[in-house]
Amino acid sequence: MAPPLMSILLILLYVGIAARSEAAVLQERSDRNDQASRQEHGTSDQHEVMAGENVVEQGTAQRAAGAAAAAAAAPRVGAIRWDDWAGPGLDVTQDAPLKCLSQPQYHYRLPFFAKVINNTSVTWSETTQAVMDQEINYAANGGLKYWAFCTYPLKRCDQDAPSNVTSCPLSWALEKYLNSSLAHKINFSLILQAHWNSWPNVSDWDEKVERYSDYFAMANYEKALNGQPLVFLFGVSEGSLAPFGGSKGFKPYLDKLTQASRNKTGQPPYYCLLSSNVNIADTLDIDCFSAYAMSGGSAEGSPYAKQMLHSQTMWNDWRGTGKHVIPQAPTGWDPRPRFNFTPPWSHGQGLNHYVTARPSEVATMLQMAFKWIDTYPDSSPSRHVLMYAWNEGTEGGWLWPTLDEGTARLDAISHVISSYGN
Repeated sequence: MAPPLMSILLILLYVGIAARSEAAVLQERSDRNDQASRQEHGTSDQHEVMAGENVVEQGTAQRAAGAAAAAAAAPRVGAIRWDDWAGPGLDVTQDAPLKCLSQPQYHYRLPFFAKVINNTSVTWSETTQAVMDQEINYAANGGLKYWAFCTYPLKRCDQDAPSNVTSCPLSWALEKYLNSSLAHKINFSLILQAHWNSWPNVSDWDEKVERYSDYFAMANYEKALNGQPLVFLFGVSEGSLAPFGGSKGFKPYLDKLTQASRNKTGQPPYYCLLSSNVNIADTLDIDCFSAYAMSGGSAEGSPYAKQMLHSQTMWNDWRGTGKHVIPQAPTGWDPRPRFNFTPPWSHGQGLNHYVTARPSEVATMLQMAFKWIDTYPDSSPSRHVLMYAWNEGTEGGWLWPTLDEGTARLDAISHVISSYGN
């Protein structure tokens, strides 16, 4: 069915006004990056915006609720971290990110600490304390309140890892963050992944419970309602939970973590499932939905505006279940770098993607999340946003500074956060 003309016009007006509110210097940087991006990816045409429920036009009662929420502080914005950036010969994924971003057409995604050796070769190392301290400052200056770390074992996590790697490189960034004298500038939370919490087996769950609950008790661990530690669960399905005996079998394990949190913080965790599986959420007594990534697009590249509206549709779907919602705000999706150099954990993610977003568009995405939270305060009582992502560069979602566009994305969202309510 063709989308109502009024709905399209209102969304285009909303996107256009938000984009024009950027400072001139930011727009200049955006346009420069956009021109380079178009040469590779094609032009993003916001006139192809798909119809969806329009958050701009609401009923009287909803506007009243939104006005009350707007009087509060800005929602707390966080970003997902996936930290396979240790450097050549040190990671446990056969240097897949290096191979992916060594392709010259993807050099524009290289993080600020990367070095270009030649047109087909790059290198980096994120394992130094200095780099982590820089990341903390960038994130804090950009207005982020927390990082959500994909959580991995501290011990050796791959039997095929290089012999000189005796711990898990996927955990090094979290360790550097916790060791930083600047860690107070941005909080952290955990993304607990089903696979890694049964690896190598479930017998060490009690050890994991002690580790996680110790984190919960830290002053810089992100809290949600009533001081509850914010915990995301990812990759949760009956299949991934099979080592625990499925979702019903996993419930007693999760209850142990809940009780440990009560013992150490006085509160149970605020669990949020990065999935739309209502049955598993009900089995595990989880009352919150969000998402890790919003995949989609097309082989030729769909406009980023379509991903924005896809996200909004998901927020509304989650709200329809009666669960709480932490709106997931994507910064993109384009896993094509992994098509030629398929990572060992992946079976290929295909060519479907969205056109690379301009910084001003990423800012508009965040504004939409803020407006949704203010419109439906009962559905998002924790007032958190989860952005995809801080550093998913090979998959098409990033906020951290890059060699190509510098801090443009962080500058854009910082403006949204600092101007909230004005």
